[in-house]
Amino acid sequence: MGYKNYFVLIKNLKREYPEAEILLFEGTEEGEKITDRTIQNISGIHKINTDLISVCNVFISGDTGALHIAAGLKVSTLALFGPSDPELVAPLNIESDKKTVHEYIWKKPYCSPCYNPVTVTDKGNSKYWRNGHFICHTGTHICMKEISTDEVFDRLTEIINKIR
Repeated sequence: MGYKNYFVLIKNLKREYPEAEILLFEGTEEGEKITDRTIQNISGIHKINTDLISVCNVFISGDTGALHIAAGLKVSTLALFGPSDPELVAPLNIESDKKTVHEYIWKKPYCSPCYNPVTVTDKGNSKYWRNGHFICHTGTHICMKEISTDEVFDRLTEIINKIR
């Protein structure tokens, strides 16, 4: 799911769940402003705020440290996987904990997972690494772009119904 699609998702969530308080943990792209006052943008915070994560009902994220912190704090998660393999690293559901649900979406295109134990450690491999950053070696980012806002919304609705 591309960055701007998070804003589409937020608008859809606000329409379906007008009482919901939405926290946006990522910053905006250069020049982009959030004008919707019902969205709390906590960008500019350069550390992970576990207090804010811990009060979330559901945490939606790519495969990030914040995702795993949310899972550790027993916050339900919806993880969006692209370059990494959720079968290796996705938060696990614990049978005895029915109030916390962890689900993921992974389209698994032909090139995924490209971020795996071999490629992640070989930072000298220019196919996957440039200037210290892991890159999309196909230049397409299809692993994330194939995830639609409708699919995320539908899966989130399922999670909300499970934890209610």
